[in-house]
Amino acid sequence: MMLLVDANVLIDYCDTDPSLLALYSNQIQPIIIPSVILDEVSQLDEGDCAQLDLMVIEEPLSVLTKAAETRGALSFEDRVCLILSEQNNWTCATNDRRLNRTCSERGVNAIWGLKIMSELVANRQIARDEAIYVANQMCLTNPYFYNETILENFRTVLDSY
Repeated sequence: MMLLVDANVLIDYCDTDPSLLALYSNQIQPIIIPSVILDEVSQLDEGDCAQLDLMVIEEPLSVLTKAAETRGALSFEDRVCLILSEQNNWTCATNDRRLNRTCSERGVNAIWGLKIMSELVANRQIARDEAIYVANQMCLTNPYFYNETILENFRTVLDSY
């Protein structure tokens, strides 16, 4: 399996602890970043991705064309994530509610960004307290996607391991 990561998840980890992405990619499953997604993230470039062992891919023209021709509530970049995940049977990591819902409707496996850390905790790659600290930092840097309810649910998930 592969994990395709959307821009909002990349930004959250880059702003808090990008080494967790490298750890996940090396210990759990490879992380893929479409080039159109990398273009949205000012905190990361291809050299950084190589150092973090994140695989940047160039989207096939057919995917870009299909994403450009499709209309709806998703952005062009989100449509690229959806199409690539659907065509390749990849899991899509996103904090975007519309993309997550559309993935579910289309039978594409989607996870929220914090699931990356919960899997690292479950696989004993990081400590629970480290995951909670980083999640709190994400909440401070990006309150749009994170709130106390989400953090409480995350702590509950971690407590189950």
